[in-house]
Amino acid sequence: MDEAIRFAAGPAVDDEIARRDLRCPTGHAVITGPGELESRGVRWIVHAVGPVWEGGNNGEQEALRAAYRSAISVADGVGAKTIAVPAISCGAFGFPAGVAATIALGATRDGLEEASSLEHVQFVLLDPDVFSAFRREVSRMVAPES
Repeated sequence: MDEAIRFAAGPAVDDEIARRDLRCPTGHAVITGPGELESRGVRWIVHAVGPVWEGGNNGEQEALRAAYRSAISVADGVGAKTIAVPAISCGAFGFPAGVAATIALGATRDGLEEASSLEHVQFVLLDPDVFSAFRREVSRMVAPES
């Protein structure tokens, strides 16, 4: 997803990253301008770095949670009201979709409770298996088992 967003945003975003010497370790997020996505109503791009899945015993879950929380905090910090996020780390980084969905939705819920301007988070889930995992987790959160 990162490559698709950066491609759509054009070279201005990569130029900004280089000019500002933005470095973003796993579990953190930084923000840039929208580049060419401004014409589509995008005001900022939040770049969050999730972990590579290494079996689940190397802090991956905590790092993924931190990446979502950081993305929400960065967006809230510039006064964003809405943010669209992908399933961080579920693609090339190999994070299991079910585990990621639980973490993503929980971290997002917690982040929204602390946010002052952010009101809406939209998940952009292009992979059908990832979408199903997130839908199952939303259903579980809305109607938890007794």
